[in-house]
Amino acid sequence: MTTFAELVALDLPALSSLLAAGEPPVDALDPPEWLGVAFQINALVLAADADAEPRDWAVRCRAVEHAAAAVHATGLEDDIAHLTRRLNNSAAMLARTRPRADVALLDPDAMLDRLFRSLPMTADESRRRAVHWRDLPLPQILELRKVKNLLTPGLAIARHAPVPRFEADVRAWSAVRPLLP
Repeated sequence: MTTFAELVALDLPALSSLLAAGEPPVDALDPPEWLGVAFQINALVLAADADAEPRDWAVRCRAVEHAAAAVHATGLEDDIAHLTRRLNNSAAMLARTRPRADVALLDPDAMLDRLFRSLPMTADESRRRAVHWRDLPLPQILELRKVKNLLTPGLAIARHAPVPRFEADVRAWSAVRPLLP
C-alpha cells in the first residue's frame, strides 16, 4: 500500500508512472490526501522540462487525470469544480507543450467542446445578467462566477491552441468574461 507521505516523496517519473497506471486506487487515500497528491503532480509536471518526449507528456497527463478524478470521486469537488480543474490543467500544459489529439488534456478541440457544452447559459444571457449582477440573488451570482471560472482556463486554451470551429464562441465569450463577477 502506498501512503500519502510515500507518494509526495516521489520524483516526477516515479509519481507520474504510478498515477498513470491508476494507482493507488481512490479508496487508498483520504480526500485531503488526494487533493495534496493532485497539487503535487501538477507542480511537478509544470516545473519539469517542457521539451519532454511526447510519451512522457502522455504519461504525465494520465497521472494528472487520475489524481483529478480521485479528488472528484472523493466528493471534494462537484462536476463543475472538476471540469474547472481539468480546464486549468489543460491550459497550463498547453502553455508548455504542443496540442495532441491523442491525449485528453492536450486536445484543445475536446477540451473546448466540453467547456462550451457545459456552460449553463449562452453568452448573450450571461452578458444580460452580468450588466446588473450586483442586484441578482446570490445563487445567480454564484452561477455567473462558475461560468467565469470555467471560461478563464477555457479561453487560455483557445489562446494557446486555437480551434477554428470554436472561433465564434471564443470571440463571444471573450467579450463577456470581463463583465462577470
